[in-house]
Amino acid sequence: MSDIRGKGKLISYRDDNPISEWIEDFRGKRNSQKREPKDANERELLGRWLGYRGRGELKTIVGSACYAYSHFDMDFEWRYLLADHIRTEAGHGWGYIRQANALNPGRDHAQPDPEFERQHGLTPRVEHMELMQRDFLSYLIAGNLWPYGHCTAATIQSILITTPKVLDFEERVVHAEERGHHDAILQKLHDYVWELI
Repeated sequence: MSDIRGKGKLISYRDDNPISEWIEDFRGKRNSQKREPKDANERELLGRWLGYRGRGELKTIVGSACYAYSHFDMDFEWRYLLADHIRTEAGHGWGYIRQANALNPGRDHAQPDPEFERQHGLTPRVEHMELMQRDFLSYLIAGNLWPYGHCTAATIQSILITTPKVLDFEERVVHAEERGHHDAILQKLHDYVWELI
């Protein structure tokens, strides 16, 4: 393994690596298990889930990024990267809400749904939010900026009931843009950590 210690030391990254291969294999297996809703109840469940997911992206992911942008000291390249992250994550959140509204036009999925959250034990992650607000490095590691899209997005928040349209949105928009976060921020994160050492 090459020595990547030190700020400014160029690091290399290739998409063909064991972690990416595992993630893509996992996604393929998981996607093969997904199916369309069997009935109106499952369509409603999927719609409410997508609404929850979209509101969560807007409130938690975008909210924590806005907090970091306005509360932490960072250079202007970080501000640019973070603003782009805010834009793409807001698009994901609103996209999920629009998918939910298309499935079930009788409900405004942009509105809170506390009954759904209670029914499925979807409680706010207070400790995680506190960690993301502690300092800039904590935000970078815990705040869905770099590792999330590449490594963990495939393993969380993935309901087995879906539609081809939702799968297309997730593949063409969400997954592609999460990969973009990873690619854009990897070197910058590396250098920031070495500045602190």
